[in-house]
Amino acid sequence: MERIRAIEEKLLRKPHQFDALAQRYSECPTAMREGRIGFVRRGQLFPQLDEALFRLRAGELSSVVESDMGFHVLLCKAIQPPNTLSLKKATRISEKY
Repeated sequence: MERIRAIEEKLLRKPHQFDALAQRYSECPTAMREGRIGFVRRGQLFPQLDEALFRLRAGELSSVVESDMGFHVLLCKAIQPPNTLSLKKATRISEKY
């Protein structure tokens, strides 16, 4: 907890260092991608992460969140606006999941 709090403090001062800090300190497989998980929809993450992430606005940093995998600090880089999909595209997407 001490370590993640120290990282959180660094990020509050210098949020632009998120990628480098994630790559250096994260124990999550996403560390290899500088902490990036990409665009996600509700329900794709652990409930605690989902709840914290979907409260953030673009550019906002979460406080420390605990999940079954450990401790996390989330950064919402962008929010993809909702859009209407064609039936063909929606069918292709649903087949992936």
